[in-house]
Amino acid sequence: MLGWKTAKIASTRAGAELAACARRGMAAGVIPQGLGRHTTHMGSASPSGVRGFHQTAMGRDTDKEKAEWDFDQIFRKNRVWVSTKREQDSDFFKRLANTQHPKILWIGCSDARVPANTICGLTSGDVFVQRNIANMVVGTDANAMSVIQYAVDFLQVPHIVVCGHYDCGGVRAALRNMNHGSPLENWLRNIRDVWRLHREELKQIPSQEARVRRLVELNVAEQ
Repeated sequence: MLGWKTAKIASTRAGAELAACARRGMAAGVIPQGLGRHTTHMGSASPSGVRGFHQTAMGRDTDKEKAEWDFDQIFRKNRVWVSTKREQDSDFFKRLANTQHPKILWIGCSDARVPANTICGLTSGDVFVQRNIANMVVGTDANAMSVIQYAVDFLQVPHIVVCGHYDCGGVRAALRNMNHGSPLENWLRNIRDVWRLHREELKQIPSQEARVRRLVELNVAEQ
């Protein structure tokens, strides 16, 4: 599903490389479409701005899967996972308890369909992860800057991956002429900045869906 392509980037620290997911004919760091559009249900207590973001970007929920989460099931699944890991490798947790040596800092989207370890077939300890809406690297985001500093200075990861995905709800929401409410609206301005930088190119694309896909690619590249 994914190939790797590295590109040199300027860095004052560690000379890190930008390792980007790539496929022929696609921008670096973009997950191929085929994951499908998903719907989400926002409860009545959700802020109106956030509800608008999900309903317009992801589509309205149907009458399926509206039951509340069974959190006991999560713990049961965790126990099964622990048991399976111990059967496969008796020292697995002992190794992870003492240290971590990830080779990649993964900056990706918070979308539930694209967890880094799962889509890359990696396991615990392989990837140091920073995720947010639309996989952005914003200089004023103390969280992201702290993660990058820790990954480069202390974990000394040799590669940084910026990975986006098609059908990104954050990108779609940023293109809509509506106020999604704070703090989401402030965050989406960063995607709109990418749109403005590449406005002329994007205006030449006749299809709205094609424009969204291209903006997803450009958004990855701008990070």
